[in-house]
Amino acid sequence: MWKKYGNALLLFVGWLILTGVGIYLTYFKLPRAIEHYEKLEKLAHMRETEMGSLLAEYSASEERAREVESRWRSRYRYIPASLSTPDVVARLNELSRRGFETFNVQFIGSGQTQNVNYYTFRIEGRGYFHHLYRFVWEIENSPELYRIRHLSLDHIDLVKADRVSGKERMMIMVSFNMLLEAYYGGLPDLQVAHLADSLYRQLPRAVFPEKNPPVNPFYPGILEQLPPNTDNLVDIEQATLVSIVGDRAVFQDASGLRTVKVGDAVYLGQITEIDPVEGRVVARLNRGGILDEVVLHLETGERYRQALGPVLLMPLNQ
Repeated sequence: MWKKYGNALLLFVGWLILTGVGIYLTYFKLPRAIEHYEKLEKLAHMRETEMGSLLAEYSASEERAREVESRWRSRYRYIPASLSTPDVVARLNELSRRGFETFNVQFIGSGQTQNVNYYTFRIEGRGYFHHLYRFVWEIENSPELYRIRHLSLDHIDLVKADRVSGKERMMIMVSFNMLLEAYYGGLPDLQVAHLADSLYRQLPRAVFPEKNPPVNPFYPGILEQLPPNTDNLVDIEQATLVSIVGDRAVFQDASGLRTVKVGDAVYLGQITEIDPVEGRVVARLNRGGILDEVVLHLETGERYRQALGPVLLMPLNQ
């Protein structure tokens, strides 16, 4: 009897054990193992993604490094190891020898940043815009490192006597005010003057901005005041038309009797027509940008008008 039920009991106990082990593996151990491996898989994907991002960033950084290195090797500016204020003033005097009425340089002080030292100067004066443009061009494009800050310009007209002839003439200029910083004491690699100057001379002119200004924005279309009569030309509005002889007109002014013909220059313009029959002289004038035509008539009087007819003058001995 025991043997009959004992075998069945052993089978039942074995089934319970196997079922318990299966339930434990299925619902407890395997899910934890699966979750663990899923986490490992996600971590592997994250590391793979991170590695791809790092490779892309490395490639971009390498490209930027090559570009920066190329720019570094192609630089033509340098910062001298030492610089004195007389050196800077001498350089400024060299660049301002022509085209300036006044050019005043004032030393403001010195300063320093983390990598360089610099002097600060205030520059003010008056000069022709073309020459001021060339001065700024030389400062900004020469191998030495200078910096212009707070540049201000104003239009100004000056009437002065010419130094050679002594005659008055009008000069259309600009008054300017600026701060200039001159750098020195830079990193050793920035102090190689001969390499910078050599590369500067090899650079094509096309990489630089225009050395001459295309236009003068300070030259007015209409002048505020008329230019002086520097060449002492006939001022037909002030002189008196006294006669017309053939193709020439005779004027009288403070210098005496003066003759002009068609095409001759007069103050502010030129003669365009001389009509001896009508006793008329026409001139085209440019009054500081305003074009005008002036017509002058010969003041002859009524008695002379009556003589203009079929009158022939005969010699007395005939």
